[in-house]
Amino acid sequence: MIQRCSFRRKILNGLLFPNRNTLPIFSFANSFSAIGWNTRALCHHHKNTRKQKVKEVLDLCRQFDVVGLSETHGCPVAVASYLSACSRTHWLFSSHVRDNNGDIDNGSGGIVLLVAKKLFCSPSPPDPQCFNVLVPGRVVCFDLCKDGKHVSIFFLHNFGLSATITSQVIGKIRAAANQCMKNPYHHSLLLFGDFNLTPKGSTKISLLDPSSLSGTFKSLSLIHISE
Repeated sequence: MIQRCSFRRKILNGLLFPNRNTLPIFSFANSFSAIGWNTRALCHHHKNTRKQKVKEVLDLCRQFDVVGLSETHGCPVAVASYLSACSRTHWLFSSHVRDNNGDIDNGSGGIVLLVAKKLFCSPSPPDPQCFNVLVPGRVVCFDLCKDGKHVSIFFLHNFGLSATITSQVIGKIRAAANQCMKNPYHHSLLLFGDFNLTPKGSTKISLLDPSSLSGTFKSLSLIHISE
């Protein structure tokens, strides 16, 4: 069994205020819908589990124009093969985590961005330079342009990012946000993904530091940690 996606967001053209003026919080040429899903291994080694996950992605593509998938695992060839049916309506872009030798790590991370073909002016494949990998397998940005309008689509999975890399990513997002503020009628920003935000006031525990558990669970004699 797989857990169905719980986050669904519709992106609208603007926000109507009581004075009937419209603030162009999203000024792209088309309104479109977007969703992000942590697939927890789309390229699963169990065939039936993998088929269920792929079926869910196909269902999302029928409902949403932009679909972001995190923790896909696998390699570009495997991802493209499993999601080949999505190519009828969406362009597929992927990024994968790499090990210290520069080889793809098939067992961790992985991001896929599916963008509806109807959002583009031309039926031809978009320029590969539109898809920018900020952190392999973790953070990507897609620059979508149409009819003089531009939207920066950031999709990320905040996992295992160092403070330095996080600061660099925030800098990229802020730069895009500044463009939107300078020219809101032509530039828009979409930021979504799995942020792994820690609830305010919660206790932080490091699995790499056993001492962080000291005194946290005084009443428990056995601790079981699972996803």
